[in-house]
Amino acid sequence: MHVFDKDLKEKWANKVKMPYTEKKMDNLNYSVDSKGNVYIVTRVFNDNTTDLKKRGEEDANYHLEILKASAPSGTITSTKIDIADKFVQKVWLYESAQGPMICAGFYNTGRDMNDADGIILFKLGQDGKVFNTNTYEIPVEVLNQYASGKEKRKNERKDDDDRAEFENLTLDHVVVEDDGSITLTGEQSFIRTHTSYLNGRSNTYYTYHCNDILVAKISAAGKLAWMKKLPKRQEGAAGFGGMSYRYFISKDYHFFMFLDNEKNMDLPLTEVPARHVDGAGGFLTAYQVNDKTGEVTKVSLLNTRDVNGMEVFQFAPYRMMATDVNTLVFEAYKKKKEDILVKIVVNN
Repeated sequence: MHVFDKDLKEKWANKVKMPYTEKKMDNLNYSVDSKGNVYIVTRVFNDNTTDLKKRGEEDANYHLEILKASAPSGTITSTKIDIADKFVQKVWLYESAQGPMICAGFYNTGRDMNDADGIILFKLGQDGKVFNTNTYEIPVEVLNQYASGKEKRKNERKDDDDRAEFENLTLDHVVVEDDGSITLTGEQSFIRTHTSYLNGRSNTYYTYHCNDILVAKISAAGKLAWMKKLPKRQEGAAGFGGMSYRYFISKDYHFFMFLDNEKNMDLPLTEVPARHVDGAGGFLTAYQVNDKTGEVTKVSLLNTRDVNGMEVFQFAPYRMMATDVNTLVFEAYKKKKEDILVKIVVNN
């Protein structure tokens, strides 16, 4: 391990022996605190397999541990995280301004490890003790927003058995504010396999999907301040390309930028979003979420087929960057071997 300060000066380095073999432990996240101590959140399997769950069994075949490598010796101490009846999907670890390390992520019921039943949050003190462990279930009312009648009926049936979950939800961002509050965001993303048959021959192809966004804020007191589902439907045939979203945060708002179908601008809670096909133009759209109230505003920023009279191509969320408060710039292709920069100023 080599630990550096903010000026890239090495604070300490040491060879650190892990308490388990590489096969036995599955590292989920790393973090470093202001004193140079290194933390590793790891999933430790209970046997010599890497099965998350044994066939026919309800309990997980692993437990979570947080390994702390103390500066500068690299001495390892371990804290076991005991969370009954919860399968932790993914967690991230951050140092809060108040001192304790904060661990936040998604958990599920174990039926499908890619799904999320809710949010899990706990803190780790300098003494290695875990405290303030809380879980926040995603209610079926949120799952059923912008869903088809079939999806709603399925969620309600599963909810009767406490198995309604946000399918294929990936943890994307965990923001720890100076006041101790936390905002988590995740996106529903997956790959679907399709096989067709003609004259005894099979043809297999794949479609890539980036759908709804979940965003939730936990107050400094550990209470759920708000939870929102931001609807979108994106589908592509050549990887994830220009799909997904770009997340920015200002003092008072959270912004989610993505390409959308124009038909979705005034989408009621009871309607399913129209599909945006990757590579077929699209409207650069923003969800603006009020940090205090969770109130959501949706605005269309531009049409990629008409940017000041010009059509642009090869837009991708990762090509966007914030250059100032509420000011964004992204690079796009205008053909004839020319790239351009597009500047957008967002007014609150």
